[in-house]
Amino acid sequence: MFPLDFGPRGDVSAIKQQLCGGMWRCVDRAWNPPNWLWPHQKVAATRLMGSINLFGGAILADAVGLGKTYVALALATRFRKVSVCAPAALIGQWRAIAAQLGVFINLVSHESLSRLGRIRKADLVIVDEAHWFRNPSTKRYDRLARDISATRVLLVTATPVVNRAADIVHLLRLLLADNGLAVCGLRSIENAALDELANAASSLMVSRSHQCLEKSNSMPGAQDRIFRGPSLRPDVETTVLGLIDRLRFPNFGDVAVPHLLRKHMFRRLASSRSALLETIGRHLNYLRRVMEGGIAQTSRKHIRALVDPSDGSQLDFLSAFSASILREADRQSLLREEKLLLTIAKSIGEPTEEPKAELLKQLLLKHDGKTVVFTSAIATARSLAAHLGWSQLALATGRGARISSGPIPFDTALDLFSPQSRCRRQPQRSTIVNTLIATDVASEGLNLQDADMVVHYDLPWNPLRLQQRTGRIRRLGSEHKKVGVTWFLPPHNLEGRLGMQSLIEAKAQTQVALGLSTSSVVGVSDYFNRGADLREALCTAGLPRFENAGWAMVKGPPLAVCCLRWTFSKGSMFETLAIEPGGVSTEAEAVNRALLDLALKPAADGSIPGWLTNSINEHIRKRLVISRASAEDVSRLSREITKKGREAARRGQIDTLMRLDELLNSLQHGVTEGGKRDATDVLFENRSNFPILHGPTPLRVTRVNTVSLFFGDGSA
Repeated sequence: MFPLDFGPRGDVSAIKQQLCGGMWRCVDRAWNPPNWLWPHQKVAATRLMGSINLFGGAILADAVGLGKTYVALALATRFRKVSVCAPAALIGQWRAIAAQLGVFINLVSHESLSRLGRIRKADLVIVDEAHWFRNPSTKRYDRLARDISATRVLLVTATPVVNRAADIVHLLRLLLADNGLAVCGLRSIENAALDELANAASSLMVSRSHQCLEKSNSMPGAQDRIFRGPSLRPDVETTVLGLIDRLRFPNFGDVAVPHLLRKHMFRRLASSRSALLETIGRHLNYLRRVMEGGIAQTSRKHIRALVDPSDGSQLDFLSAFSASILREADRQSLLREEKLLLTIAKSIGEPTEEPKAELLKQLLLKHDGKTVVFTSAIATARSLAAHLGWSQLALATGRGARISSGPIPFDTALDLFSPQSRCRRQPQRSTIVNTLIATDVASEGLNLQDADMVVHYDLPWNPLRLQQRTGRIRRLGSEHKKVGVTWFLPPHNLEGRLGMQSLIEAKAQTQVALGLSTSSVVGVSDYFNRGADLREALCTAGLPRFENAGWAMVKGPPLAVCCLRWTFSKGSMFETLAIEPGGVSTEAEAVNRALLDLALKPAADGSIPGWLTNSINEHIRKRLVISRASAEDVSRLSREITKKGREAARRGQIDTLMRLDELLNSLQHGVTEGGKRDATDVLFENRSNFPILHGPTPLRVTRVNTVSLFFGDGSA
């Protein structure tokens, strides 16, 4: 154990000031970030740099529109070679901003990694929209994990948690060994409890909402308004719902698939008449294929064809299934299903009355500014453009873009709609675009802040999409004080079958529980995480220049707030504790509550009580024990290496034995997911070439000292 040095008794007000800035885990105070950053971005940059110095990686998870690209490029100025991995649709934007700032970067797309592309060797790799790497079974995750195991990494995403806690686990494992946050009290990232994971991950993650910023930063507020109504005439919609309820999807053996496909149809109906008709057409084509060729001629590709490729969440679900889930169904059952689908299509009828589309048309006629209308379905986007008569309108989907005169490049459509934010010339009068109808392909990373209204014409399955959509126009530097957010919700009878509102709220709660600053729920653009905002508010002031403020005592309850400085061979980390006789907490709310309980109490005489010294010592002892524990994946791999080493020794394979010994040495402190996969290849696929595993350098604690201590004498 390290001896505790509390320093001299100090002034109460100075100690309180120091502690209010002590929530920062890591910070690079020697670096002065570029002047082209906003003040809040400079704070983020120095904190992230501190985390990269200490852990070898960090996560920038600020809310949409706070300028994460600029913060990432500021960090890039600290390194000689930098590679950026971004979605293909954002490559041009990264290139343009980097050129404007004079920062040289190598660019590679997410999509190319899925085709076995590679990330160039670099001193820093920046992964934009990193939530696309939350699934460890994909090719892109595997390629990224292996390519970044030997370098520093910055993951950039507004929502590192999309569906479940495992999302952030898989992102953290790209950066860290399973025991990489042991010094923060987390024995295993992969087996951590939800609250423990959120608290430990905050040591290398910056996640702030809009309300954390000063008003001078020109971040517009959101003004929500809700409309609820059917896509069809109410009587027709009721009939169609009853018919969809009767669909059985007879050749699917797994009960989960018919349930999913039925829900998908309800969701398409919630979007538009055209979207549902397109889906019915897909199902009719599928049934006819089955009746003509039988189950043997049906593949995963044909199952996937039941879902519009723009519906990512449903497509991901169906991708898990193959033709093996199909069963033989008698021809009569298939014919009955075909007849029912044709009846549904007939019941929908011609688009003589589309109340939802007509309501949107009236809203746009009354609106003076520019509007982005988002929909999950390409068919809906096309039908809306036609219903609105293509008047000063552009369409942008995953299948291209067009205006009234015909197809145009995707980027050109965005330039015509938002020329100022995209630094383009104002278009000629004949090509002015005031309404952009887009699928979610345009909801990620793009700057469209010439607009002052976003319309959720239908609801995606995930609050991530809601945040991304609003973030296209609600951004730093906007000329608008407020932006309108209009919600079109399905009627109650359809919502009862979909359960969209409860599903989105449950996912949002999971996201904020894991440390995200903000999410969205139906009808509310900003669903804030009070705990995360409080932690960030405590961080804003930063650590004072003096290293050791000492201690102070007041006449108050037996509470204490203590700031510890953990010193390692390659940096330091600050940790603030709230201490009671019953235990220690590092939660921001507990620290803030303790500070408030002690803040206005008068100074008292006395010395540091023994229970307080013992609590701090025990906290440090537990952390040191956990930090020395091995990760489970390393233990398993070490056992396999030892087993193969015995075999090599028995056979006299000295060269193999020596290389296995090198592999064992490189594993001893833990490896990232990429290193684990490389080691597994060697051990279980009998590869002859042994990779050098560049695991993260272990954090060796060289000293722990108290920077400041503020406590009550127990008299209150």
